Parts: sequence; C-alpha cells; structure tokens
Amino acid sequence: VETVSALLASEERPVRLLFCIDSGAFHRLAEVEEGLGRAVPPHARFRLERLGTAEAETAIEEGVLQAGLYFEQGLSQTMALDLTREGPVLPLDLQLAVTRAIERKCLTVKRYVRAGGSTVFQAEWVRRRVRQAGPRRGLRVLSRLADLRAGAPGWTTPAALARDTGVSDDRLASILD
Repeated sequence: VETVSALLASEERPVRLLFCIDSGAFHRLAEVEEGLGRAVPPHARFRLERLGTAEAETAIEEGVLQAGLYFEQGLSQTMALDLTREGPVLPLDLQLAVTRAIERKCLTVKRYVRAGGSTVFQAEWVRRRVRQAGPRRGLRVLSRLADLRAGAPGWTTPAALARDTGVSDDRLASILD
C-alpha cells in the first residue's frame, strides 16, 4: 500500500491502477482504499467472470487483433475449447495461454496442438517461476499456495506467504510476478 500511495502522490506521470480481488475477499477493498487514502469510485469497479467457450474465443480473437498479430483461422476456437474443457475459464488462465502461444510462436492449430496446449503452457509458466526463484524456494511457495487454495477460498498477502515459507521478499516477488 505504501508503494502504491507513493506512486499516486508522484506528479511525474499519471498512474492507473488495476486491483484484482477475489470475490470472496471483495469486502477487503475498503481496507485498501483506507490505506491509499482514496476510494475506488463505483463506476470504476467491475467484475471479471469466468468465460465460456464462445466468450473465450471472442476474447482471444479480439486480443490478437488488437495486438496486431495473426492467428490461423480456427486457432482461437481450438484454444477456447481447450481452455474451457473443464468448464468456464478464468481470464488470467486465458491470458497466460495466449501469451505463451505467442511466445512459442504457436500461431497455427497444428503447432498449438503439437506443443501440448494450455495445460503444457501453464506448467511451463509455473516451471519458469520456480526456476527463477530457485527450485527449493519456488516449490515451497507453490506448495503453500496449494495448501491455502485447498483449505478454503482464502486470501493471503506476500508478507504472510514470505513468513510461512521463509522465502525472502525479493525471491517471492520473482515467483509471484
């Protein structure tokens, strides 16, 4: 909160913030607002829901076009079907899959399928974060996050996670980034 407050107080350049809060912890937004010394106006609040197959396909297609990229015809649909095979997809999971597909130059259906699709892309993302943090530290943090997720829809802070895992703030930041 202190860092964000300092950014907001800076007159160097305008700052836009995007807060993402789990719906189960939305009531804690007031704490954040109090810490920042300003409120998020109601018209600036909106809820991102999980996306069904058609919505995911549209989001992929529009995002790719806005970025000035090209996906082979049918790839957006293939990715959307892959991402929603177990039900509606979180926007973050969609973003990770599309970003990784672009990074790996999987711009055709054939290359996407050959690469393993969203499941492989998510595993690669996790593996990269663990490698950056150092295997022991990274796995400790991931294990703790899994425990928190399995226990209940909970909310944790980087400070609590650092305390629970013994991982330094700098290393933790590289894992969570």
